[in-house]
Amino acid sequence: MTRVLERFAEITHRTSVGAGWIAIVAMWLLTGLMAAEIISRTFFQISLIITLEVSQWLLLALVMMGVAWTLKAEGHVRIGLLSTHLSQRNQSWLLVCLSAIGAATFAFAAVYAWQGMVSNYVLGVRTATLIRLPLWWGWTPLFVGSALLAFQFVGTLVENIISLRSTHERGKGLSPVWFFGLAVILIGLIGFLLISPEAPRISEWLVLVVVLILVFGFIFGSTWIFLSLTITGILAMIIFTPYPIGPMTAKLLFNSNSNFVLTCLPLFIFMGELLFRSGASQHLYGGISPWVQRVPGRLLHSNILACTVFAAVSGSSAATCATIGTVAVPELKKLGYEEGISLGSLAGAGTLGLLIPPSIVLIVYGAITAESIGQLFLGGIIPGLMLSALFMLYIGFQAIRKPSIAPPSRSYSWRDRGIGLVEIIPVAVVILLVLGLIYMGITTPTEAGAVGAVCAFVTVILYRNLSWRVIKEASWNALRTGCMIMMVIAGAGLLSSTLGYLLIPQWLAAVVEASGLDKYVILAILCLIYVGLGCLFDGVSMMVLTLPIIYPMVLAMGFNGIWFGVLLTVLIETAQITPPVGFNLYVLQTISGRSIGMIVRNTIPFFLCLLLGVVILIIFPDLALILPNAMIAAR
Repeated sequence: MTRVLERFAEITHRTSVGAGWIAIVAMWLLTGLMAAEIISRTFFQISLIITLEVSQWLLLALVMMGVAWTLKAEGHVRIGLLSTHLSQRNQSWLLVCLSAIGAATFAFAAVYAWQGMVSNYVLGVRTATLIRLPLWWGWTPLFVGSALLAFQFVGTLVENIISLRSTHERGKGLSPVWFFGLAVILIGLIGFLLISPEAPRISEWLVLVVVLILVFGFIFGSTWIFLSLTITGILAMIIFTPYPIGPMTAKLLFNSNSNFVLTCLPLFIFMGELLFRSGASQHLYGGISPWVQRVPGRLLHSNILACTVFAAVSGSSAATCATIGTVAVPELKKLGYEEGISLGSLAGAGTLGLLIPPSIVLIVYGAITAESIGQLFLGGIIPGLMLSALFMLYIGFQAIRKPSIAPPSRSYSWRDRGIGLVEIIPVAVVILLVLGLIYMGITTPTEAGAVGAVCAFVTVILYRNLSWRVIKEASWNALRTGCMIMMVIAGAGLLSSTLGYLLIPQWLAAVVEASGLDKYVILAILCLIYVGLGCLFDGVSMMVLTLPIIYPMVLAMGFNGIWFGVLLTVLIETAQITPPVGFNLYVLQTISGRSIGMIVRNTIPFFLCLLLGVVILIIFPDLALILPNAMIAAR
């Protein structure tokens, strides 16, 4: 029996890998299509009429064909608050239960995706654009991907059954089956009370409480975040709305994963992954170092500046921290720099990857709120440089107070400084092209993602690191991160649609307005909430969980949407360096081998610098608005 189960698990794995290759090809084709559109429009004044529809279809194929492999590769985020307190055997039981829920959920989605595909085929429905492509083409990846994800959930379930059969360890405490049973009973009771004929009128408070109980119950029960949001969205639709649940679920999944605005997201991630493996970090760090030798703090400033520059081409905090940290940690240790402030500066400056464009977080914010991604990118530049300056000021102050933290090393000539600038040129060109083309109106942020990916590929060649292994690793890692983020957004879309139908965000905004509290008091409370959430959630998850409710309330208070996006991103940056979830902390632990406690202690001053940055942004909102306003005026 065990051999049969192992064979089945192997088949699911190979199927997911095969589908993943299809997703990677879709990502390559998407990059090529966007680049061809830019070249055709810029040099021949001809726009490719297929770009919009085909790019949406490729994005859907990329996400849905890659999502099963992402599950297999453990790329989907989950909060292990429950699982970490269970024995190994009970963890396997928990995953059996959660995998069964996931398989049932996406089998349900696959059934209605099939119905949508067949319906569009039979009725001959076509898109409303010039080339009028058959709509059922777009539904095919949704059906196949949902079915593959359900299949992979079954494979995960089988793998954990095998684990249960191979271990005789006695479980500690209650089995997760009890938690699963209690969850089913709780959901059943809520549903019965709310849909029974004798049920009282559903109040907005009740809706909000039930939704929060469900979503946080699943998340803290160690369910994958994208699955937690999807299940909560489906259950909320069943309980509170008259929507036809199956067709609406399929339609919302289709819309979320074929959003043209989000096409740039996997492309910018791909760009960052290529640069991560190009050797750019070594050239960048080596090019900056000669210029900071005479500044108090010396090479510690190289950490800040290198992270600042690399943030402008990676869009990722963890990638920035890992890329610069891999070079900086051993180099500074060899030169006798104090290890604590060295690690703290890398943890703090690594967060700039979330703010300095092209920022993945700002792309997600723009997609959820319909704010201009180009303006958000420009809005993040000055605050990002401001935070970099605050980090450097702190390091300079500490170096003056205690010179031993940054001992003198070799001296550099002006020739060395000139060579250093030459080494930085390829990275600088990528930054200038991506941001400059957006600012000049030559490309949209979506198209700029393709420009960045192509430029990153050229940079790999210039730094002589091009190989099939580099391309393959960058593609698979970009696929895993992109699918994780896109599925979290899709799950949030299900939930926010229900809340929007019930007018919960508008009701909450009215409640806040009627409270009579000053808007800055409310903003301070929101900031504290986000700092607290940052201890538990990654940035994207925190954003998609809260924005459908918070954003309308913020606008109702009179705050600017672009400014709030930048402020929220700075708050999310604190999540990268606050335990127990702070990704940068674990990246540096892996690189340095030091304990999390030691890294956290030395990161606190940089955490406080981020909070000071929040205060400065609130007092001087024009720091985030001056460049977006200039962009609008120029047009």
